[in-house]
Amino acid sequence: MNSIGTPLLITGAVEHSLEMIQRDGPLQPLLEYVQPEEGADHASVRSRDGQFHASIPLDWLIKGRLENGRLRIPSAPTKCWHVKDVVAIELTEGARPDSVRPESFGTCLPDD
Repeated sequence: MNSIGTPLLITGAVEHSLEMIQRDGPLQPLLEYVQPEEGADHASVRSRDGQFHASIPLDWLIKGRLENGRLRIPSAPTKCWHVKDVVAIELTEGARPDSVRPESFGTCLPDD
C-alpha cells in the first residue's frame, strides 16, 4: 500500500505532537523530536484500518523504522510488532492492551 497522502501522527505522552505525510525512515529522529515525557516507556502503534495495534516498549521502538508505512524492528522478540500501514503512534506510561494476543494468533511468534 502506498504511504503517500496518509499522515503519520505521533501523540500521547510527548512534549510536541507530530503530524507528517512521510511514513518511511528511521523512528529514532522522530521520537527524539517529539521528546517523550518523563515516564513514557511504551507506544501504541496503530494501523490505518484500526484493526491492529501493538504496545511496544520505547527501547525497542527507537530501533525501528517505517518502510512504506510498515513498522520493522530488527531482532524484535515478536512479529506482532511489525504493524502494517501505520498511521498513529501514541506514547504512553506503561503498556496498553494489544489488539491481538500472541497466544491466539499463530503468526505472532518470536522471530528466530
